[in-house]
Amino acid sequence: MTSVPKSGMHLSSLQYLRGIAALAVVYFHAVVQVEQVANIRELPMSGSFGVDIFFVLSGFVMWWTTRDRKVGIGDFLVKRLIRIAPLYWVLTIFAAMVALFFGDLLRSTKFDLPHLGFSLLFLPWWNPAVAATNAEVLTPVIVPGWTLNTEMMFYAVFACALAVRQTLRPLFVAVLLALVYVSAKTWLSGTTAAFYGTDRLAEFLAGIVLACTIRRLPRLSPGIWAVAGLGAFVLLFWMDLERPSISQFIVLGIPAVVLLCAALQIEISGHLPDLPKLSLLGDASYSIYLSHIFVIAGTRVAAHVVGLDLGMANGAVFVILALVVSSVAGIVVHRIIELPLLKGVNRLLRGGRKPPAAAELGTS
Repeated sequence: MTSVPKSGMHLSSLQYLRGIAALAVVYFHAVVQVEQVANIRELPMSGSFGVDIFFVLSGFVMWWTTRDRKVGIGDFLVKRLIRIAPLYWVLTIFAAMVALFFGDLLRSTKFDLPHLGFSLLFLPWWNPAVAATNAEVLTPVIVPGWTLNTEMMFYAVFACALAVRQTLRPLFVAVLLALVYVSAKTWLSGTTAAFYGTDRLAEFLAGIVLACTIRRLPRLSPGIWAVAGLGAFVLLFWMDLERPSISQFIVLGIPAVVLLCAALQIEISGHLPDLPKLSLLGDASYSIYLSHIFVIAGTRVAAHVVGLDLGMANGAVFVILALVVSSVAGIVVHRIIELPLLKGVNRLLRGGRKPPAAAELGTS
């Protein structure tokens, strides 16, 4: 049995789960596209659980990369902004330009200056593209970017926790997240209350708790953890498909925690297989997540041009194409846009020094 990894060191299991989470979201949006275009619901409407995996990962990584270190609040927030903002800003502006000049390509986006401005500030704002049917939808120009708005809120909470002793930080984060939740439910209404008062906030806290306790969990056999992880993934897929009207954290957050825990325990035991292609998808997961809406839109247009009816069997073909092309495009964006942007911003703001560890571990 290998020793428990130290805080801050690279964990392949995290990268694997990032890749899986990104592909799950791509699958979900591709299926949604098929349903909207062909008005046929033939494929399982699941995959949004990738967001829940990302949120649990985020809580875990925030603790893992700051534990036993002296990290200033300002420095932490700057590192997070450097990691998240450059690619998001570039693609948000690109999406706004596409909406301005090719309005029918991105159906979920309509050019609107206030909407663009709030999107760049990571603040929720009403989406003008769907205002006629639902005036309270709070999504940014790049619709999947709503998760980044939630992430930024969590980063602000976690940054405040850095001001207290490490032993008190999980409790401090729990109290602040509870205050956000209760305040939203008390003082806000409608979609705004649902956004700030989501029980998905508990997924960040669960990730922190897992990071705090992973060293002390019982060392079960890798086979047991593999079964637990597979069961958690199947449960995630099924619960996302069924959408029971109970707590999102219970039906999706807890299985996501079990999945992460199982992957970590298998890696700790030294039995995690080397999967370079999945690791590459994990490295590029942020680019895949942000760019896949353009890929799916382009694939939809291409399917129309070649006369591919998205109904029945062709719907599955479309989804497979979307997954493959989104993966390849995301890797390309990661290598030719995301990484150069990160290096350039770090060189500009940090005098050419190597990017901080917390920024290297990905968006989560």
